Amino acid sequence: MGKTPLHPALYRPAEILKAEDLLAPPPFFPGEDLEAYDALRAALERELAPRSDYQRLLMLRIVEAEWTVQRRLFAISAIILDTAQTEARRRLLLHGLTAEEAGRIATDWAAFGRNAARRVGAQAGPTGADACLAPFGLQSLTLLAEARDLRRDLINQLEAENRRARQDIRLLKSDILALKRESPKVTEAEVVYDG
Repeated sequence: MGKTPLHPALYRPAEILKAEDLLAPPPFFPGEDLEAYDALRAALERELAPRSDYQRLLMLRIVEAEWTVQRRLFAISAIILDTAQTEARRRLLLHGLTAEEAGRIATDWAAFGRNAARRVGAQAGPTGADACLAPFGLQSLTLLAEARDLRRDLINQLEAENRRARQDIRLLKSDILALKRESPKVTEAEVVYDG
């Protein structure tokens, strides 16, 4: 069985796709901020100032990798907070609260933590929510530390993926900078196609 030929428009030089056509923004999940993504992209575009479509493609790969790193940081925060919320509910039940009361207090505490994390950054914890837990001898930082220990393997995996992504980002940035040093600026008007 033979190979299916590519559509001619995909390999004729006059029909080359732009970098933006090749790597569109990622799909956004509920709660993600499109403006934050655009700000990240604009900041990297100012920093790297890509001159060609290839450099722009590399820059967009950096944006995608950095966005994925931010998603993982948010996921780590959510994993810790959700695990801590479950543990807070369990401990509140031991104090004789009904399941409904324990669930409400644990949910209120976790909601405060999620809001704080969005405002301050992925590492923020719900320290101001201790008023919800104090009557029961519970502390936010203790719950969060225990939750991190309970989910250590998953968190370590996500952090290792982030370290690899950061290394890829550094390599991509150095590739763009090397390409800019090696080649003079070429404008679209100067490119001559033989097609």
